[in-house]
Amino acid sequence: MMKAHEKLCDALDKMEEIRLKIKLLSVLLSSADKESFDDETFLALSSYLLELENELLKSAEALE
Repeated sequence: MMKAHEKLCDALDKMEEIRLKIKLLSVLLSSADKESFDDETFLALSSYLLELENELLKSAEALE
């Protein structure tokens, strides 16, 4: 029982970490003007944001 509780806590901690990364990256991308990033960097950051969102969704589904 305790091991399951620890796994749940670890999963929730990981989800919170991912959520914070998503929030920070979203703010960074939304507040940046066109000159802040070149196209390649902007696309890379946007792609990373999508990866984080997918990882968060997978983590949430695993908890169900």
